[in-house]
Amino acid sequence: MARAKAAPKPKKEKPVKAKKEKPVKAKKEKTPKSPKPVKPRVVKPKVKGDLYTVILLLTFLALTTACVFFYLNNAFHTAHI
Repeated sequence: MARAKAAPKPKKEKPVKAKKEKPVKAKKEKTPKSPKPVKPRVVKPKVKGDLYTVILLLTFLALTTACVFFYLNNAFHTAHI
């Protein structure tokens, strides 16, 4: 036994409210702006990537030289004990 579907209930209509008209705003007139003092631009020299490469290379060489000297010093002392 299948149940019969109930008839849809009629929807209540909401009363339509009258829209309030907004008062018209008066447009503001643009006042001429006083010129601002212009700051002089400071030109910064651009650092090239080559400088950083040279610093990196010098650091690598210094560390490599230090490691070689530590090795030679240790090898010399071990041989002369």
